[in-house]
Amino acid sequence: MSTRLIQPARTMNRKAASGYKTAGLFVMVLVAVEILLILLFGMVTGLAISAALCTLGFAAAVMRKPSNDFDAWERLQEKYRACETKFKAITRDQEVMNREARVDQLTRLGNRHAFFEFCERLESDHDGIHSVVAILDFNRLKRVNDTHGHDAGDALLCEAARRLDAAFAPKGRIFRLGGDEFVIVYQDGDEHLFEDVQTITEQTLEPSVTYENADIEIDWSMGIAGVLPGSPDFTVALAKAEAALQKAKMVQRSHAHIFTKSDEIERRADIHLLAEVQHVLTRQSLEMHGQPIVKIEGEHQKLYGIEALLRAKDCAGDAIRPDLFVRKAVQAKRAGELTFLTTRHSAELLTHAPEDVLLTLNLSPEQFIDENLCEIMGEAFGPSNIDPRRLVVELSEKILHADLKNTQRTLETLRKFGVKIALDDFGSENTGVATVIDFDFDIIKTDPKLLMSALTNKRSAVMFQKIVEICDALNIICIAEGVETIREFDFAKRAGCEYFQGYYFGRPALVPVIDGDTATGNTQDNNVISITR
Repeated sequence: MSTRLIQPARTMNRKAASGYKTAGLFVMVLVAVEILLILLFGMVTGLAISAALCTLGFAAAVMRKPSNDFDAWERLQEKYRACETKFKAITRDQEVMNREARVDQLTRLGNRHAFFEFCERLESDHDGIHSVVAILDFNRLKRVNDTHGHDAGDALLCEAARRLDAAFAPKGRIFRLGGDEFVIVYQDGDEHLFEDVQTITEQTLEPSVTYENADIEIDWSMGIAGVLPGSPDFTVALAKAEAALQKAKMVQRSHAHIFTKSDEIERRADIHLLAEVQHVLTRQSLEMHGQPIVKIEGEHQKLYGIEALLRAKDCAGDAIRPDLFVRKAVQAKRAGELTFLTTRHSAELLTHAPEDVLLTLNLSPEQFIDENLCEIMGEAFGPSNIDPRRLVVELSEKILHADLKNTQRTLETLRKFGVKIALDDFGSENTGVATVIDFDFDIIKTDPKLLMSALTNKRSAVMFQKIVEICDALNIICIAEGVETIREFDFAKRAGCEYFQGYYFGRPALVPVIDGDTATGNTQDNNVISITR
């Protein structure tokens, strides 16, 4: 074969090989750049930039395409089409993921993320149309779940969501914030906007939901707040609707509350109170005062225990109500910190008390079901070396049934350490005999209102005496709480009660003092507990 014929063929093969290497190198560089762009700019933006670079690279390849290397050119085109197909598939998947990330999986309504995005668009495109934000909360959903099963609860939420979505369209949008809480954004030029939202909700949720031949009533509460047309701020409106919702929950049956000017004054005071509580917790300036619990033995009274009671003041020196302080600490997500501080300061109340005196603590539902409760209390009691068997945790029925699973877990752990459990306010409208049956209490404290009523009401007197008898039969210590007068003390004693707590024996004080060995009765000094042993 002629050398002139062989040499051009070799040159063509070398060009073809060079084309293959260039195409392969181009694809590898493309993949590397694509990964880098995704890491830097996210999935969608990174792929868009990558596609643009791929197109530029393809155009450059067209201009440099060897006229005599058609096979390499075809392979390069196939790889480009493969990259393009991959890009489109990833883009479609990303769009589906983005949509699903904004949809509640149970009701198929928009979720919390979709709600805030929707509000941002309304704030930027607001054209002066009046808007309201309404928060809807379904009450007693836990009871539905416990009675009919969780599928029934889910069915109730889905049916309610379907009705509301249809009733408020097209002027309103419904979102599920989570759990049993929904939010409605409604727009209309009508001046009766607030009443319209309330009326539509009442009519839509009035019929019961049928589940497996059982009719389940929909019990709800709603808070409604307006959005200022001139400067719309849906975040503020949502906070106002939350405040209105709390007002609506004070009414037993399905009810809506519209946010008013007086509610705004309360809301601002609430924000101020939250800041004050945060300040007290940060400075650790709260105190624990102790009130004596006494046991009557013949003609003498003995200090049986001390109940630790929270005391705190704001920056102006005014006292903050203990229940409000605890509620705001929980709202600020500082329940664990509050538990630690109250436990540590409470231990100081036993510094001068005899070794057999008990210390009782009150905990909110959020504090009690905290999975770290035992560790927090153990760390707080550590420096004082107090025997855990001297500790009594007081619980209300509300705490016991708020989260039954976690409540049982915490109770079992506390009992392992020897901690005693007390039921508070027994005999009130919120507690029943079933609670005593379901839980093994060491101590039961009667409701102060029951003791007060027992002096003038025969039914209350019989009820009080029967509670004392039940406790005696079950080997449970019964403490008559709220003893403020000699009459109340005499009645409770005649009913068979041996343990007492109230102003008649001593007011809450910062430093408990034990002195003397004869009964002293009522203490006049509000700052010192004077009780005999």
